[in-house]
Amino acid sequence: MQTTIQTISYERPEEKRILKACLSTWFQNPKDLNLTDPNMKYPFRFETWVKRTYSKQDVTSFVAKENDWIIGYIGIFIVQTKMAGHLFHLFTDPEFRNKGVASSLIKHAESFASEGGVINMSLNVAKKNDRAIRLYSHLGYEPAGTASSGSFIYSKRL
Repeated sequence: MQTTIQTISYERPEEKRILKACLSTWFQNPKDLNLTDPNMKYPFRFETWVKRTYSKQDVTSFVAKENDWIIGYIGIFIVQTKMAGHLFHLFTDPEFRNKGVASSLIKHAESFASEGGVINMSLNVAKKNDRAIRLYSHLGYEPAGTASSGSFIYSKRL
């Protein structure tokens, strides 16, 4: 599988249209939406998704593509004053799971953050998301507490 990763923006109308179509398809399943963002209510509302997270500065989004088709997604929030980054909204199209797409997205986001001076990464993961917990642990993330939402916090020093 030849996967490419590129930056994508909610501020560019064509990319926003593509993201809306892709995410709306992925999140037709309430479980997938809940595991990706426990604070989002079903049914998925793209406008709420954008307003809650992607209208902020210092948020960058990446997509993994195969043959120009989006097969994975991740967001990263950078806090330059703390030299810290936070990964969120990692999702891989179900047809492309267990093929290294999520790992590639995480490594790409870490590289992006590292180039920007970030030395500490964090992420939250739902307690019931065993697959994600195994992935994050495999990539060097370690438990670092529990968020107010009840999800686990994992962190890694780059």
